[in-house]
Amino acid sequence: MATDRPDTVLWLLLGIGVVGTLFTHVRYLPRYGFDVTLEGAPIVVSGWLSFTLLFYALGRVLSDPPELPSMRGGDIGVALVVLSLLLAGALSNYGFVPRAVPWLYVGLAIALYVGLALVGWSFGQRTRAVNRLVEEL
Repeated sequence: MATDRPDTVLWLLLGIGVVGTLFTHVRYLPRYGFDVTLEGAPIVVSGWLSFTLLFYALGRVLSDPPELPSMRGGDIGVALVVLSLLLAGALSNYGFVPRAVPWLYVGLAIALYVGLALVGWSFGQRTRAVNRLVEEL
């Protein structure tokens, strides 16, 4: 990925992100839902990773960043991910589990996914801008 043009590795990464995201969110999670506890964590984390990779690849393919774009979107994304995980843990610790009050977790889930998308997109933009600078040298 030393150049700015989308090569086969980038398209492969995009495909892996789409397949991983679809598998986790369309096939696995609706099937098991809230019945899965800790043993489902690797699948959920792999789904989050594939979602982030999907937006990383989209950031590389579809963006046209300035010379060095701001990473503020990535910072906001990391903050959203960390805060939503911490708040979900705090809610669960105080007895507000997802099975009892799922509507409390909807906003946290949306914040988590928006944060993951922002992180992936920001890294993709930054990588594309850095590759452009390296090409000019």
